[in-house]
Amino acid sequence: MRNRIVEGILSAVILGVITFFSNLMLTDWFIEKSVLTIGDSVEIDNETYLLPITINTFEKEINNLRIGFPGDIKGNQIKANIPLEINKIETEKNYSIIELTGLSELKSYQLTLIAKKYIEPNSIVVHKNGNKIKVNYSINDLKSPIKEQIKFIVINSLIYAGLIFLISLYQEKRRSELIKQNAESINSLIQGNKESLNNLIEDRERLQKSQEKTNKDLEKLDLEFKEINSRHAKLRLLYNAKLNDYSKELNFWRNTIRRILYQLPDGKSKAEEVIKSVSSALKTQQTHGNIQHDFENLKILSKYLSDNDKNEG
Repeated sequence: MRNRIVEGILSAVILGVITFFSNLMLTDWFIEKSVLTIGDSVEIDNETYLLPITINTFEKEINNLRIGFPGDIKGNQIKANIPLEINKIETEKNYSIIELTGLSELKSYQLTLIAKKYIEPNSIVVHKNGNKIKVNYSINDLKSPIKEQIKFIVINSLIYAGLIFLISLYQEKRRSELIKQNAESINSLIQGNKESLNNLIEDRERLQKSQEKTNKDLEKLDLEFKEINSRHAKLRLLYNAKLNDYSKELNFWRNTIRRILYQLPDGKSKAEEVIKSVSSALKTQQTHGNIQHDFENLKILSKYLSDNDKNEG
């Protein structure tokens, strides 16, 4: 989808650029410019000829437009229907150049050259000097603006049609290549998916077998753990029971020695001192504490083992 969008944008940009430059060139060729028309000389009498020159300005003002005539032409021999600046340029003998300046845009200037002899229109040379102006050498050379516009439209339409045809041809070729590539990719993907599916099925079967084995091993380990835990609890119960018995016997003998020492002068302090000295030498200070909690632990542990044996039974 993204590639098609990019391709569409690229095609539009290329078409727009080509159209812009084609229109620019066509406009330069066919859109109406200023037109200078040199007509045929008209004989008034045996020594007087009138040469009509028409200048139609369209785009912008015209300046420094020069027209060269054969023979010696003076400025007062040229008449204009609209006032404008006419200057004569010094040239070689038997050749005259006049310069026209200040021709405003969108106006029609009618110039008339009064000459003493017939001047061939093709012998007149127009020096444009950068002015966009079209030169016609007789009234017969004038072309209808409508025909020019139609010609411009036809050529522009042909260029559009050609561009659209070329772009469509390219897009169709590109589309065919993409369809072919997509078809190959889809077939490759389907084949790869089949192989992947088969591999997944095989992996799932292996995982199921492995999971079953793992579950059995876990059950076995759980039973072994429970058995070990039960053994440990029983051993702890046995050791605590023995320790409880030893503690009772130790307290009995300690109390017996204490009663004997109490019979001596200052026997109470001596009895405690002797018992502490013995405990310090044997490093058994912990036997002086309360051992009742060990007995409580024995009762709890015994109850746990009894309940565990019932559950296993």
